[in-house]
Amino acid sequence: MFGIISVGAIDCSQEEELCEEYSVFDAKSGIKIKIFTENANDDGSEYKGKLNWKSISSDAAKRMQNFVRVVNSENYESFVEEEPAKNKILIFTERKSTAPLFRSLSKHYKEKLVFGEVKSSEKELYKKFGVKKTPTIMALTDPHNFAGEVYETEEIKIDQFKKFLSNYAYQSTKQEKKAELHHLTYNKVSKSPTGLCGKKSSNLCLILFLKGKGEALTNQYLPLVEHYKSDPISITYVHSNEEPNLIKQFGIKNEVGAVIYKPKRNKFVAFHGKMENLITPEDLSHFIDNALGGGGDWEKTQDSLQFKESVKKDEL
Repeated sequence: MFGIISVGAIDCSQEEELCEEYSVFDAKSGIKIKIFTENANDDGSEYKGKLNWKSISSDAAKRMQNFVRVVNSENYESFVEEEPAKNKILIFTERKSTAPLFRSLSKHYKEKLVFGEVKSSEKELYKKFGVKKTPTIMALTDPHNFAGEVYETEEIKIDQFKKFLSNYAYQSTKQEKKAELHHLTYNKVSKSPTGLCGKKSSNLCLILFLKGKGEALTNQYLPLVEHYKSDPISITYVHSNEEPNLIKQFGIKNEVGAVIYKPKRNKFVAFHGKMENLITPEDLSHFIDNALGGGGDWEKTQDSLQFKESVKKDEL
């Protein structure tokens, strides 16, 4: 716990005024322990557990602020894209709760780094990053391609570890944003309000309604995604036959169309397909340019995206 928890001792026979300030009136009754959080106005909580270091430090650790996010396959994308100016640190771990060391460091570097932890149950992310043991600590150098620098050590020494973290805390992110056409799902939206098309997202959200499936269909829109990757718009798609409630919400005809949705304002503008099965990238480009330029006939919609799964949960 060196460098994580500070420990001090007060002799109440010598510091009566200070002890009275913290409601310790009877110094002769034995040792009294108070645990204080980072809050300067905290009066402390009396510890009443076992008088051994493991129990005391465990109780203190539970009171520490924790800025480490739980990262999984569903929210990894939003974890990477939120706070783009900060480098990301991932901890691959078997622990159920965040280790005190990482709680402490997530607070210390709060303005410089973003910390996330990946539980051992997330097999897909472990495979993509090539992680084979826990704990593994990685500074992401190319998060969109699942690459990073691993902190190589058998034992974590806080001073050396801080040097490693400082290399990333004081350098700007270098990775180029990967152009990707996102499959929009209830889980992706609900897990992060500020992430992909979430209620608090500042980006516009283009939703393509596709009648068919397969890479041949979605890949034709990748040049469009590449073209707009630096603009404040997320380009996504759904399979129309899987999301009848979204079709109804936006009035899509023949299961083919597109909308640009403003999550914060619950407004949208619709583009309806000219052909039976396809909207061309050229059509969408004009549609996007018009919306980014402030044009379009925007309509009010419901408070959130009406995914099939979200409607089922509301009915329970």
